[in-house]
Amino acid sequence: MNALCYLFVLSTLMITTVYADDSNIIRTIGISDCVTNCFIQSLASDAGLDISDPVKELTVTINDYAISDRTLVELGFNMPQVNYEISAVQNGKVIYAETAHAVQYVATHQINAVGSDQNPIDIGIVSLGIGPPESSEDWTGPTGLLTASHVIPEFGTIAMLIMAVALVGIIAVTVRSRLASNNAGIDGNKATMSKSIYKFAMLVILAIIVFGIYMAISGYNTDIYPLDRIRGNLDAVVSSSDPDTIRDHLVAIQADLNTVMANLPEITDAGGQVVSKNPVWLFATESTNFLRIQNNIDTMFAGVNEISSISKDNSAYHTGMLDINDRALLLKINIMDATPYMYVSPANMAFSVIWLAAIIGILALLKRKREHLQKADEIGI
Repeated sequence: MNALCYLFVLSTLMITTVYADDSNIIRTIGISDCVTNCFIQSLASDAGLDISDPVKELTVTINDYAISDRTLVELGFNMPQVNYEISAVQNGKVIYAETAHAVQYVATHQINAVGSDQNPIDIGIVSLGIGPPESSEDWTGPTGLLTASHVIPEFGTIAMLIMAVALVGIIAVTVRSRLASNNAGIDGNKATMSKSIYKFAMLVILAIIVFGIYMAISGYNTDIYPLDRIRGNLDAVVSSSDPDTIRDHLVAIQADLNTVMANLPEITDAGGQVVSKNPVWLFATESTNFLRIQNNIDTMFAGVNEISSISKDNSAYHTGMLDINDRALLLKINIMDATPYMYVSPANMAFSVIWLAAIIGILALLKRKREHLQKADEIGI
């Protein structure tokens, strides 16, 4: 029992540690920080803005994701067509600064640094106005320092794997303790039978655990690992400026996408046309709709084919590369959002219930067998 409690506490601590390390440490700059962080003040001053009070009508939500030695920052505005300046400061040094425009509600930025508890990244966002970027004289809406909220990243994949290993360990310790108690107190001729039953039960339970581990690895290889490869190829798309190289990565992404989509449930409209393939079976959104992701991949293929025949000095080439880059970054976020739901699909949950029920059923049968042997021992049979 003590070993069981120790294992449970240890697994909880491990999961907590991984969860903390899985997130980038991002801090958003408030008004009080602007006194010590002069850089954000200088940005606003250059734009002729007063940031003595934060903007309340326009807000932004920040998500951040670790990608190797970089940080992907996703900004979610409550208004479209926002022109803004974003800065990132770490250890008192400016590591990123850009004037940007969010066409819709979401914009992404890539920072060549990773935050930590000791060295967080301070993010500052100043609104310059709302409107098309080429018509700054017609910009309207609120301007100034934005009030930002930071969303905690979702439960990481590594944390889920640790939880699964901890669960198997807890089951193994519980089974061994239960079988040991079932075997205790029976001696004489009954001891041989009890030991035989004990060994047989251990073999059966061991086989069930091994089968469960095999199915978990097989499921990971079929459902999760392709998503990991897709994220890796999207990283390669972002870091490349060669159309042929990008096309090769898109081909690899398409192959993995076909594997994943073959196992996803379909949602059809009144006319019987498939409108969604989504791993989220409850409260699904378009963010994790793989049909939409497929459409974006098709658009990226078309974009690569188009810019392949354009000179790299042409502005259309750079516009096409920026579109591909932005789509790759957004798709990476979508894939990351969808990954946890692949673990808790209805099929995986049903298999887990059956797997646990089989182990519990064997324990129940052993308990009944123990009671039978005890009664037989009492009457001298």
